[in-house]
Amino acid sequence: DIESGERWVLDLGKGAGVWRLLLQHHRDRHGSRGAYGIPGVARLDALGAFRFRNPPENATVHDQSGDAGAIYRRLWEPLSVAVLNTEPTRAMAGAMWPVLKETLGRGPDACRPVMAKEGLSHALVEPALGYLQQAGADVRFNTVLKAVEFGDSGISSLKFTDQTVNIDAGDRVILALPIAAINIVLPDLVTPNEFSPIVNAHFKTTFETDKLTLMGLINGNAHWIFRRNNIVSVTVSAATSLMEESAEHIAAILWRDVSVAIEVDEGVMGASRIIKEKRATFAQTPEQNRRRPTARTTYNNVFLAGDWIATGLPATIEGAIRSGTIAADLCYK
Repeated sequence: DIESGERWVLDLGKGAGVWRLLLQHHRDRHGSRGAYGIPGVARLDALGAFRFRNPPENATVHDQSGDAGAIYRRLWEPLSVAVLNTEPTRAMAGAMWPVLKETLGRGPDACRPVMAKEGLSHALVEPALGYLQQAGADVRFNTVLKAVEFGDSGISSLKFTDQTVNIDAGDRVILALPIAAINIVLPDLVTPNEFSPIVNAHFKTTFETDKLTLMGLINGNAHWIFRRNNIVSVTVSAATSLMEESAEHIAAILWRDVSVAIEVDEGVMGASRIIKEKRATFAQTPEQNRRRPTARTTYNNVFLAGDWIATGLPATIEGAIRSGTIAADLCYK
């Protein structure tokens, strides 16, 4: 907590899911051990998780839990902003339940953070490309899909920047495109049309750690801190307020929070890189969620994949992976 200086650890151990969250030591700004539990949270407050189960269709996260006191400020608010990339006063409450059900609802083993030791490219992208190439896939880069042509039974050809690919009768097409690209090739498709940004910052430091460290922050500008070797990375979700700020200003205010969190002198900030993703996800409001299409289209040979389609999960990596599984399964039916 940047404001109060309190620190606590969420270590699920071998406990029983959500209850275990409330049974941890926390420390004050001087490092002294305090009482058990998230500071200011009572054991029964955890039952507030069930407010996200079958809420009214237009209910927001704040509607369902905004009056819950410390557990809202110290758990539900930061968790929902991270998962939904949308402010709690606008974020769809119903989108939280699948996440809680598949994590806290399944116990500690389903709640352990996964961090890439060498970055996401090394952990996910490169193995995927290797698998595809071994399977005989022709992976091409810098080849933009410009348009599609339709025949009697669906898509008949794909028009890329450098060639046209004809689609035979038994072929299936999965369009795994960002919303902006899908709107060009399938202009009649209803999709989410409001977006929410994410800002990432990376700081090179003169000190190193041999551990992968994940920290969540509240009452500051930074939301999450990831430490790997001599790199400190920061994520700010629903970062609309930062989009018009300069990279220098963003680096300064985020490093201020980092220096407090990892307990270093604010004046030792090294080289930094700021990345703004203006359309990181669609705005996960009730209205926008209703605009998510299914993987199945009106064309027999065309299916959709992406974190923005209706998967039952928010627009996350997990949702994107599930969309690919759904689309692949449909191709075999």
